[in-house]
Amino acid sequence: MEKEAALEDLVGLKNCEDNIIGKYNHLKDSYTDNELSMNALNTSFADWYVLLKHINHDETLIDLGSGYSKGSILSALYENVANVESYEYILERVNSSKKALRSLELSDKTIHHQNLLTNFPEGKNYFMYLPASVFTEKMLTHLFEIACKHQICLYAVESHGDFINLLKSKKWLNLKEKLSLKTPRHDPSIYIFNSLDPKECLSILKETHNKNEQTLTNLKNKSETVMCSINNFYSLQEISKADDQIVFEDERGQWIGDFKESSLCFLDHKKPHIELQYPKRRIPFTKAIKILRPNEELTKTIRLRRENPNFRKIYIYPHFFIETI
Repeated sequence: MEKEAALEDLVGLKNCEDNIIGKYNHLKDSYTDNELSMNALNTSFADWYVLLKHINHDETLIDLGSGYSKGSILSALYENVANVESYEYILERVNSSKKALRSLELSDKTIHHQNLLTNFPEGKNYFMYLPASVFTEKMLTHLFEIACKHQICLYAVESHGDFINLLKSKKWLNLKEKLSLKTPRHDPSIYIFNSLDPKECLSILKETHNKNEQTLTNLKNKSETVMCSINNFYSLQEISKADDQIVFEDERGQWIGDFKESSLCFLDHKKPHIELQYPKRRIPFTKAIKILRPNEELTKTIRLRRENPNFRKIYIYPHFFIETI
């Protein structure tokens, strides 16, 4: 860790993050968490070296959400290692990384200030170190579409404890092997995934698209309820309304939780969960049975729940009942 800090000092990265804390926290769709340590925000130089030695020196690796672009910096410093093209949304991080390379009289052309949601790079090898989120799901959707054209390789490092399980849940990805990291982490591995044959990926994509299209049509047409799956969870959220609800079932009946502010949790690969904000709960995905667009009377109760901390579950079947503290 002392060597890592020394390298960060050498290239001028160590104190950059303090200057941008809070500036981008309102951007919900991007991985812009400014309350993370440098170690949590970036894969270390030592771990990048392990990764680069594993890839053929004549190939290129695309780093999605690269933070301070340590892969590009290390690639520029060494000969006979793979080229790293880094893509980062936070301009201050991009400028700091470019400045570091220029200070070493090296080219900064491999570091890109880019919004990956609107401009996604196509390649063969990708690296991701991101938490499971709406943003990450959109990145994986882009990768899935590319995998339908040609096979890709995805290198991944665990972020918040649920990212690798998210990748394992994707039918179009196969876990190939693992490499050991140099720096201490709760999951000290680089996971290497290969996509399936493009024809198989295309078949999965078409099947998923047809199911999602019908579900989205139902919701847009203001059907009372639609079915929800892990594959269409975030696409449904994008067109959902603030008061749309997830309906769960337990031993007492069916109860509801806010859909718009919920998220998927993959801490347990075999048993994905849904994180609710209203009410505050983590529920197994298997307990979710449908998405409900509430009527006017129920909407009033839902809005009252958000304002009243004593409200817990709102049961809607077989009898209407509000569980309170």
